[in-house]
Amino acid sequence: MTPGRFRFIVCSAFLDNQLFRVVEYDALPAAPYAAVSYPWSGLEAFDTPSNSFFRLPLEGGQISDPISLEVLRTACLAARHDDTDLLWVDQICIRQTSAQDKDWQISNMFDLYDRCRMCLVLPGGLQRLASPGEETNWIERSWTLQEAMPASTHVLFAWELRCGRLSETLTTGYIQEIETGRSAMMELGKLLQAAYVGPLGWRDQHVRVRLFGPNPEPILALMGAKEARVQEMREMAVWRSALLRTCSHPRDMILSIMGIFGVKLDASSYQRGDREKAAADLAFEMLRSGRNASWLGAAPASPNLSSVCSMPAFPVVDGREVYYTVDGCKRKPWEVMGSNLVWYVEPLATTSMPERGAGRLHITAKSLTVKVQDLKSDGKPAWGGFYFAASLILDEGPERGQTVKINLSASVAEGGYRAVVVGTSYVVDMESIIGWVGNRGLRDDC
Repeated sequence: MTPGRFRFIVCSAFLDNQLFRVVEYDALPAAPYAAVSYPWSGLEAFDTPSNSFFRLPLEGGQISDPISLEVLRTACLAARHDDTDLLWVDQICIRQTSAQDKDWQISNMFDLYDRCRMCLVLPGGLQRLASPGEETNWIERSWTLQEAMPASTHVLFAWELRCGRLSETLTTGYIQEIETGRSAMMELGKLLQAAYVGPLGWRDQHVRVRLFGPNPEPILALMGAKEARVQEMREMAVWRSALLRTCSHPRDMILSIMGIFGVKLDASSYQRGDREKAAADLAFEMLRSGRNASWLGAAPASPNLSSVCSMPAFPVVDGREVYYTVDGCKRKPWEVMGSNLVWYVEPLATTSMPERGAGRLHITAKSLTVKVQDLKSDGKPAWGGFYFAASLILDEGPERGQTVKINLSASVAEGGYRAVVVGTSYVVDMESIIGWVGNRGLRDDC
């Protein structure tokens, strides 16, 4: 295998001739292809005589978990249902023992998923198919976030029941049969909906969906990232979803989402632990391209990064456990992020960073009307008991509750701002810009 090439499994050779054939391309092929999304450490296989597995060498002399030929066969059948003969599976199509090839593939991975005809989600991994009622860790992994973004993303699962259109009131969608009595697939968005609000099924038959785990927060964040109609809301949901996930190497949290924001960083420029450096570069490139600072407000109650003070800090990852340390105690990410339903912040008028890697956010706005209201006054969503009617830039009106227009040109930097509460208003030192609001009120650590 030549480093820096796209590789695909040829499904027809595998299905029709039992031949495992991998082809290489200098660029993404014009022919349609399917890409597989799965967790590397998935469900363990059932101990049955018919199972056939193989393993692949990994970096550092390690060996991959078993890969089931039966699972690959089912994935190829699903691709064939969509008139696709090429299948991409990262463990097979990336040279796992070549750091050069892995970095090149990482830098181009968003494009690969973005251009696929269909993304096939195998939430149980490559050892066996999961059934809808089984819990998996697919939604917990950082890389599966960008893999879930293609419009045509379907979940492949073990299924013995009827197929066809659902007739439940709360859930909609169509279960497409792949192998009779063995497997089926369904659109990811519809399956997320079923996991969040109700079961799959019909009047006489119901199946509870647990594929995405017991916690609704990651499900809702991914639904927002895929389905929200407003770009700023989608992008903020992407940040929120990313902060709920884990990865083996810290830098991968940023490299796994950069493409969603239209940014391509060179993976070889970062050591595996360089998460904050990669985050600062991603923020700089996003703002330089004209995008909004969508990370603001994604986790309003979480701590801030030391190097990019406007960006929420990343949780600690210890194996599969993800947490923040608050007052010496471990807290789950969603416990310090604020409400699971409130992510949206009005776009700021002009936002930039003076230089790459500085981590200093410059915001310029003219005559922005801002009002702080008590939650009970209009029943709108609240952060920390307050609703902000516009962008989170507050007045310095001399009278309590007064709404004023301000001309603002300021920066977020270390030492940031000073703020005090006066009744229902905030008075902000106008030498600097406001931080973001969490359950503890205005921050002074930005």
